[in-house]
Amino acid sequence: MINKFKPIPGASGYQLSNPSVIDVISVYSLEIYGKTDMATLMSRSNLLTRYLKKLLLDLPSYLEIFHIITPELSGSQLSLYFRNEKMQNVFDRLKDHKITVDARRLDVIRVAPTALYNTFEELRLFVEALGNILENILNVTTIQSR
Repeated sequence: MINKFKPIPGASGYQLSNPSVIDVISVYSLEIYGKTDMATLMSRSNLLTRYLKKLLLDLPSYLEIFHIITPELSGSQLSLYFRNEKMQNVFDRLKDHKITVDARRLDVIRVAPTALYNTFEELRLFVEALGNILENILNVTTIQSR
């Protein structure tokens, strides 16, 4: 082989003899959709989101620090509006617990349970961790205000 690249003109120049790993994984991951259907996924998504909302509303300290701003028909996410610039502190502490949520600066965290792989138990553990974080924040605020 010579050490000079001569591209083939047109779309043929983009052909590869071996697909990239990313391409293969992307196609392979679509196989899971053959094991379910959209109606089942939407039903599970709605159940997960309603369960998450119930757990969040049951937190004893939630009204003091955040409230849910997502409308009733929310898809598969809930947006939590945090009062008094607490969002970044909560977001950082969730990351410390290896919990992935989406931050919308300056004061919103979006929690999005995914029907394909999140479980009800994971949502319970998330809310438990969030509750502990909020309790800690409330205790620190109470001590500082004295």
